Amino acid sequence: MKFSLLPIVAAIAITSSAQAANTELSPIVVNASRLDENTAGTLVYVIDREQISQSPARNISELLSSIPGIHVRSLSGNPITDGTVDLRGFGPAAGQNTLILIDGRRLNDIDLSSTDIGGISLTAIDRIEVQPGGGSVLYGDGASGGTINIITRQATENGGSISLTSASFDTRGATASARLAGKDASLSLFGQHMETDGYRDNSEMRRDSFGGNLRFNVAPGQEGFLLISGSRLDSRLPGARTVDAGLGLDEVHDNPRGTSTPNDWADEERHQIVAGWQAMLSDNLTVIIDGSQRLKEQWSFFDYGGGFSDYNNTELASISATPRVQLSYHTGQISHDMKAGYDWYRTDYVSRRGQAPGTAAIHDIGIDAETSSPYVFQTSRWNKTSVSVGARQTHVKQSARDIYDATAPGGAFDSQATPTTQRFTAEMYEGGLSQALTPALTASIGLSRSVRLGTVDESYEYDPFFQREFSPLRPQVGRNIEGSLTYVQGTSRLSATVYQQKLHDEIQFNPITFTNDNLDPTLRQGVTIGASTQLLETITISGSLTEQRAEFREGANNGKDIPLVPRHLGSMNVHWQATPMWSISLSDTYTGSQFFDNDQGNNFGQKIAAFHRLDSRLGFTWKKVQAGLTVTNLTDEDDSFTYGVRSTFTPGRYNAYTLPGSEYRLDVGMSF
Repeated sequence: MKFSLLPIVAAIAITSSAQAANTELSPIVVNASRLDENTAGTLVYVIDREQISQSPARNISELLSSIPGIHVRSLSGNPITDGTVDLRGFGPAAGQNTLILIDGRRLNDIDLSSTDIGGISLTAIDRIEVQPGGGSVLYGDGASGGTINIITRQATENGGSISLTSASFDTRGATASARLAGKDASLSLFGQHMETDGYRDNSEMRRDSFGGNLRFNVAPGQEGFLLISGSRLDSRLPGARTVDAGLGLDEVHDNPRGTSTPNDWADEERHQIVAGWQAMLSDNLTVIIDGSQRLKEQWSFFDYGGGFSDYNNTELASISATPRVQLSYHTGQISHDMKAGYDWYRTDYVSRRGQAPGTAAIHDIGIDAETSSPYVFQTSRWNKTSVSVGARQTHVKQSARDIYDATAPGGAFDSQATPTTQRFTAEMYEGGLSQALTPALTASIGLSRSVRLGTVDESYEYDPFFQREFSPLRPQVGRNIEGSLTYVQGTSRLSATVYQQKLHDEIQFNPITFTNDNLDPTLRQGVTIGASTQLLETITISGSLTEQRAEFREGANNGKDIPLVPRHLGSMNVHWQATPMWSISLSDTYTGSQFFDNDQGNNFGQKIAAFHRLDSRLGFTWKKVQAGLTVTNLTDEDDSFTYGVRSTFTPGRYNAYTLPGSEYRLDVGMSF
């Protein structure tokens, strides 16, 4: 397996295709994003609508793998669900350190369940903004690795589309969208149904999702908006494949498609509604008042055999209010853009945990959380110099209780956690300086302080004596410094960033004590390069290169690598518009080797192997008809995996989640 794409990427002329941040944005983008491509000291990568339509990516996480510094980890490779997105090397805790938003609204919940971005069809996305290492001031906690904002399409003209999908492993689906635009109102709608038998035994999945975006004029200079979305996901869980050299067991290579958990499953429903109003009170002042309600319910069952099993039914309800203002003004020759606001969230979490569906709950856990956060962020510009500075203060109150029923089936030998109430305050800061050195070259330096709060699932756990407790985890604090150079010449772009982030009290699972703990101090540092160029009028090449290191910097594991963080990442994307009707796209992604989960001491003796994946798409367009044939994993590596966990008890034993070999997908659609 050769890392041959990296010299090619480094030789391309200029920033990653995602670095098209100078593209003119929609005039009402203020509702969807607080980010600004002109913010000093940081890069905001953008994947636009054209790049989305050309890519062979089947879902959002695959699309994001082209961004410098992003590593995508998957348990199934199933196109219906997205993998875990790791931005800047957070390994096992990646999902809690990458903040993901839809139209500027947080998707990260206060529990450990993965952020659901798979419910959004690629056809419903206008663009994706990525800010590595930033976003804490504008969006809040959980952005230690960075922020990803997915912005959905708005109706600017009447139209719509419908498409059908057929793919390997009996995967099939349908997607439809409609857009209505009038003088005083616009409405966009989308819906999608997808189902598959999956690559593995007991890996069937089905997803249904829908969304709507209504905007209407209230008065001159005033606009109202209403956004709704929902999804239902039913999943069978095939579990891991086991390798144990001592027993001569190698399910990864001998039976990669099998399952040892034929009875396990997990289902969920999500719904969200956002309503708001914005007004341009003057040419320089815009006021936005909005709020949202989000509901999530999950059901899961795990059969451990021998009469032991777990059944969970969890409900999470969240309401929010996020008023803010945007002000532009001048002091002499200096121009200023200021954003200021107040984010308030209230979340109620209820989890009923027992032995099986229909039996009494052993534990009825209730956790109420409330956060309030004032923030201000300003960018000032004078000639060729830009300076940004901002701050956020978050106040948190969290109350938790555990109702324990020892008479419930399976509950005789458990225990009850003591009720608790926690209050604390966390502060986040960002600052940056950008200087245009020449008309084509810009240098930037940025500083930030980020915070991650422990989730409710990390708080509710067993103590080292296997008694239930609500653990008082301290907030994780990260201090980041980075510098970057951006060069733009014609259609070519090049960007390079070097960064270092020191973290205190990082929150991760301890495989020795089986508890969630605040770790010894850790360090993230690395270099990323993004490039793109138009070789000919019909050929565009883009790529990225990352070299990163995540390690402990104190304690028993001082100097050791944090698991699940590859040191090298790379991507190459080529699009050739061969004729007005035919196009070819190739995507080449490299993921370097990494230590297994639970191998904090780096002493397991083996690593998750480096993984090289080549995807392709043949596109066809004729009038209003579109078709695409996508082939993923052209090298057909059918026993590879990107996630594995070592045994802390048996030398040489590990579990891994195997990924499929080559897959074929045909999409046929029509726009109108």
